[in-house]
Amino acid sequence: MGKYSSPCGPCGAWPSPIDAQLVSQAGTGSAALPREIRVDAGAVYWIEFQPDQDARYTIMRWDPAGEIECLTPAGFSVRSRVHEYGGGAYAVHQKRIFFVNDSDQAIYEQADQGGLVRLFQDEPDHKIRFADLEASPDGSWLVAVRERHFPESPVINDLVAISLTGDRKILPLAQGRDFYAAPRFDPTGTRLCWLSWNHPNMPWDATALHTARFEQKGTLEEVQLVAGGMDESIFQPEWSPAGELFFVSDRTGWWNIYRVGDGAIHAVLPMEAEFGRPAWLLGFSSYAFVSGETIAAVYKQDGRPELGLIDIKTGSLQPIETGFTSFELPSIAFAPPESVWFMAGDPYHTPHPIRVNLADRTMDFLQRPESSHLPEEYLSTPEQIEFPTGAGRRSFAYYYPPCNPECTPTRDTLPPLIVTAHGGPTSSARPHLDLDVQFWTSRGFAFLDVDYTGSSGYGRKYRRALYGQWGVVDVEDCVWGARFLADRKQVNADQMLIRGRSAGGFVTLAALTFFDVFRAGASYFGIGDLLTLAQDTHKFEAHYLDQLVGPLPQAMEVYRQRSPLSHLEMLKSPVILFQGLEDAVVPPELARQISQALDAKNLPYALLEYPGEGHGFKKKETIVSSLEAELEFYQRILGIRMGSATNRITIHNL
Repeated sequence: MGKYSSPCGPCGAWPSPIDAQLVSQAGTGSAALPREIRVDAGAVYWIEFQPDQDARYTIMRWDPAGEIECLTPAGFSVRSRVHEYGGGAYAVHQKRIFFVNDSDQAIYEQADQGGLVRLFQDEPDHKIRFADLEASPDGSWLVAVRERHFPESPVINDLVAISLTGDRKILPLAQGRDFYAAPRFDPTGTRLCWLSWNHPNMPWDATALHTARFEQKGTLEEVQLVAGGMDESIFQPEWSPAGELFFVSDRTGWWNIYRVGDGAIHAVLPMEAEFGRPAWLLGFSSYAFVSGETIAAVYKQDGRPELGLIDIKTGSLQPIETGFTSFELPSIAFAPPESVWFMAGDPYHTPHPIRVNLADRTMDFLQRPESSHLPEEYLSTPEQIEFPTGAGRRSFAYYYPPCNPECTPTRDTLPPLIVTAHGGPTSSARPHLDLDVQFWTSRGFAFLDVDYTGSSGYGRKYRRALYGQWGVVDVEDCVWGARFLADRKQVNADQMLIRGRSAGGFVTLAALTFFDVFRAGASYFGIGDLLTLAQDTHKFEAHYLDQLVGPLPQAMEVYRQRSPLSHLEMLKSPVILFQGLEDAVVPPELARQISQALDAKNLPYALLEYPGEGHGFKKKETIVSSLEAELEFYQRILGIRMGSATNRITIHNL
C-alpha cells in the first residue's frame, strides 16, 4: 500500500483526536443543529439539542446583557412530531413561551419567571400533535397546525386556534386539505395567512397560499386564495411591518421573494437563486424584515450560501460577506435596532447562532461551539466540485481530502474513499464542520458528499429531475462521483465505500446492488424496499413515491425493479446495517430481511439494532456504538491493520 510517515499506519487507521465520543457530544445529522431563532422583547431565543441531557431539545435565551440561559425545565424536550419531522415547536410573546413537549405532544405555556401550564386536556379518543405555533400580536390567541391520530382511521391535519384568555378550547380554523403550515398573523392581528396542500404533492411541489380575516371569536371570514397551484411551491408567507403580504415562490423555477400589493403579485428580486428550502420541517424562515423597506435574507446561489439586504422598492441586493459556508435549517430574525441573527457555520465551526451588526457589518458567534476548540490542522477543508454523470448530466459534490498533521501518505499512496448520499432526498450537502465527516478524514479516508440530482439549492429543474428517476440518477451520480475521483488519481479505486442515512441509505443499498464499484457500504435506517415504504409509511410521505417512482398500482413493476431487496441476488458487497427499533418511517423488518438475504448469500454483514431510537439517532451511546462499528467494519473488510482494537462487533460470514 505504500509507505507512511511514522508513527502512522495505513490510511484508514491513523490515530485521531476526533473520536466517536467527541462526535456524539455534538450529535449527528441536521437534527443535532440549533434551529428556530425568535426575537422577543429585546431577547433572542433558539432551540438547541442537548445530547448530554437525554438527547432532549431546549429553548435557549440570549439577553442584551450577553447572558445565555437554558429555559426549558428538566424532564421536558421542545420537539414537535407533526409530519413525524416536526418544526415550529415554540412561540414567544412578551416573554411568555408556548412550546410543544416531545413526550406527550401537548402545548405548554411557560411564564418568564418559570412555572408551566398545560393549555388543554387530552382528547379521549385520539392522540394530538401540534406544530408551527404563532401567537397573536395582542397575546390573546395561539394558532397552530394540529395533527390528530385516530385508531384505525386516517390521520387528520387542520389549522386551529386556542384562546389564551378564555376557556382555552381548541377551535378549528381551516379544514379539508391534507396538510397545513405557516399560520401567520398580520401586525394588527386581524388577518391570517397560511399554506396548505394535498396528496400526492409535497410542500415543495404544489402549495396554496390563503388569507382571511381573523375574528376574535376564533373564526376565519372572507377566505381568499392568494397564490399557488399545481406547479408552484410557496414557502414562508410573512407580513411586513406595514401589513403587506410577502412569500417565497418557485413559479419561475427558482424560489424567489414576492410581494402582494395593488391587486397583483410582484417579484421583489428576480434572480437564479434559492430563497426557499424543502419544508421537511415546519417553522423555517429564510428572510426577515429589517424595516418596511428592507429585507435581510439568506439564500443559495450555485449551491453556495449567501446573506444579503434587499431594498424592496428598487429590488436591489446588497450582499454581506460573512465567510460562512453553510446557513443551516434556515432561520433568520431581525432584532432592533440593527442586528440580524441566523444559523451559520464554516469548515472550522458547526452551525451556531450568529449576530451581524448592520451598522458596521461586524459579526460574532452568539455562542461559541465546542468544535471551535479543535486544532484546525486536523480539519479537512471541503472543495466544491462539479463532475459529469449519466446521460450528459452534471452533478455536484464537496470533496474532503484526508487531513492529519501527524500522518502524511507518500506520493504513491492513494487513500480509501467514502461516498455519502444525503437524506431527503431533497436535502443537500453541507460544507460546514461536521465531526461525523472529520472522524473519517482525520483517520486517512477521503470523503465525498454528493449533491446528487434532486438536491435542493440548484433550482426547481434540478430538484425535480429526480422525479420518476429515484433510485436511478441519484445512484448514478454517486457512482460517477467516485469514479471521477478515482480517474483523477485522488483516491484508491479498489477501496471505495458508500454510506447514507434514510434516502441516502437507499442510494447506498442500490449502489451496492446494481453497480460493482464499492467494496462495502453502511446503511443507516436505509430504504431497502420501495413498495413496503409506499404502503407502510406515515401520512406526510404516503404519496411521495408517486412523484419519485410512479403511482401505484400502475408502476408496480418499476418499484420492484428499483428495490434492492428485490435483487439481492445481484448484491456482491458487504453491508453493515443500523436500525432504530422505533422508526416510523422505515420499518425495522426491512433491515432484517436484507441481513437474512446477505446471510443466505454468505456475504459479510453486520446488523445493529437500537431500542428507543427512531428515524435518526440521537442517543450518545447509539452514535458512539454505530460509528465505532462502522469504522471497524470498513477496516476489517479492507484489510486495514487496526492494532489492538479489533473484533468488537460480530461480522457474519467474514
